[in-house]
Amino acid sequence: MKQKNYKEELVKDYEHWNDVYTNGCNDPSWTDGVNLNLIRNHIIIDKRNLKESLSEDDLPDLYFQELPPKVDNNYMARANEIMENAKKYYEACTSLEEWNQLLNAFDFLESKDSKQESMRFFIQRIKCLKDAIDSKDYVYMRRFKDPTESIQLIKEYAEQLDDMELTHLQQITLF
Repeated sequence: MKQKNYKEELVKDYEHWNDVYTNGCNDPSWTDGVNLNLIRNHIIIDKRNLKESLSEDDLPDLYFQELPPKVDNNYMARANEIMENAKKYYEACTSLEEWNQLLNAFDFLESKDSKQESMRFFIQRIKCLKDAIDSKDYVYMRRFKDPTESIQLIKEYAEQLDDMELTHLQQITLF
């Protein structure tokens, strides 16, 4: 069994902490602050393991480096950039005429039909983005950077609506 190299782990964890503090991470569930505090705990463990496995004279200089501070659990690196990207993404998608077609069809899409369920899921995802923007949910918003694929999907879904038998929707659009 290979023994861990605690010096290397300590270097990696300090580098990881600095990177997440500056650039953020892509954790789909937790803020950068929660992740930073977790990495900080890893550094504490790394230092403890080094102290237990090496003599005082053999401890690396990094062992004596100040521990990164605890950060607010709500901290998000590049929060302004995340917000701007999310707003641009939402605007790019919802300004399309095809988006309005999808919204009008939403209540008539059947969850039993896999194609229609995919459309419902996609529409709901964009609606949730608006909620995330309003509530400043940066963890959700950071998933939205480049709207190119979503714009293409909106257009494809709008075309597919024409081929679907959504009788209630067809009756509504006739009037």
